[in-house]
Amino acid sequence: QDKTLFYVVGQFNRGSMLINNIQERILLAELNLKAGKTSMAVPAVVPAAYYLKKGIELLDKSSWKEHYHLSHQLYDHYAEVQYCIGQFQEMNKALDEVFACAKCFHDKIGA
Repeated sequence: QDKTLFYVVGQFNRGSMLINNIQERILLAELNLKAGKTSMAVPAVVPAAYYLKKGIELLDKSSWKEHYHLSHQLYDHYAEVQYCIGQFQEMNKALDEVFACAKCFHDKIGA
């Protein structure tokens, strides 16, 4: 089942530059979050970083307002995997985004 998820998300990611509809982009971002979290559980942090980064790239400027939970989870998990692979600059960029956009203190300290 996980292999199917990774295959499907990978195929959609290959064509993601052709997706202009924001709802379809959000759906693909959600699938990337699921694939990233599944990879983290294995643990396979390098593939997780790819899926989470791809999910972030699918978001637009309004995503923190309109899709807060998704945005927060993508950036939070992305920061975590970047820490695990020693990419501290990328981790700091993700954390800066969380600290700037999180709605409450609880969401900031979780990051």
